[in-house]
Amino acid sequence: MCTALFVVAVSSVLALSSVQAIMKQSEFGPKLKEFVAPLHTACVTKTGIDEALIDRVINGEFIEEPIMKSYMTCLLLEGTLIDEKGEPNLELVETLIPEKIKDESLKNIKSCYVAQRDVKELEEKIFKVFKCYYELNPNIFIFF
Repeated sequence: MCTALFVVAVSSVLALSSVQAIMKQSEFGPKLKEFVAPLHTACVTKTGIDEALIDRVINGEFIEEPIMKSYMTCLLLEGTLIDEKGEPNLELVETLIPEKIKDESLKNIKSCYVAQRDVKELEEKIFKVFKCYYELNPNIFIFF
């Protein structure tokens, strides 16, 4: 259950680096901005994902491609937002989520994780949690 919370919280953190993100970068503090920039760069390099695919997710179109699932997983693992088993680092997540969406984000994270509790493969679970989080409230979805 904690993993789902983490993944949803992470999804809130992750949509920041694109101009097309639903939440504006101006709505985030410097800590979050500093956190996401190197993650985005590292995971784009590591996975080889095209920025156009990232933009599609930012716009609510979840691409069921292995490279997208790898990118999403990379963001969470590299940011230490989850461990290798997919367990969330909620303490870190809570420090990054903007205050105005924190309560709803954490609630949605829990809900999405519960919905995906039977998914065993880490990349598939993370993808489904991101998608669930977006579907619960696209206005608080952040992806980068």
